[in-house]
Amino acid sequence: MTHTLHPRITTLLTRFNEIAQTSMRDMPLSQPNIQVETVNFEWVQDDAALQGILITPWAMNLLRIPASFQAQTEWVGAKHMHHIGDAEFTFYSAFDEVIGAYEMCSLESPLSCDTQESAREIAQAVLRQLHEKQTTAPESLARRGFLTGKRA
Repeated sequence: MTHTLHPRITTLLTRFNEIAQTSMRDMPLSQPNIQVETVNFEWVQDDAALQGILITPWAMNLLRIPASFQAQTEWVGAKHMHHIGDAEFTFYSAFDEVIGAYEMCSLESPLSCDTQESAREIAQAVLRQLHEKQTTAPESLARRGFLTGKRA
């Protein structure tokens, strides 16, 4: 079964591939074995945005991207709190002339994965954990602890 990407996610992939091949290509924190990939972008309930994980050779980010191009309306770096499952995450606004406005929450930077498969598996595990309902009171989650399973 072939899954067609939303045009905004295709634009996101194209742009970050361009960045990976130009300005980030020779940066020491870039992992040469890792390619730009989007993982499980889905519509955010009650919001006109798509949310998922963007893997790049230098980082793994939870991203929220509006369904259509949005001009920059606020300062890059403005904080937004979003609830996902039972946890609350801090997202920062960003802007790119090709992508438009978007929000991101860094999960891991620099990226420590050695293979594309391991990066994808971590991203999928993070998303599964985000969507699970906790049966006990939620604990504070540090981003790196969230990825490794260690609680803050």
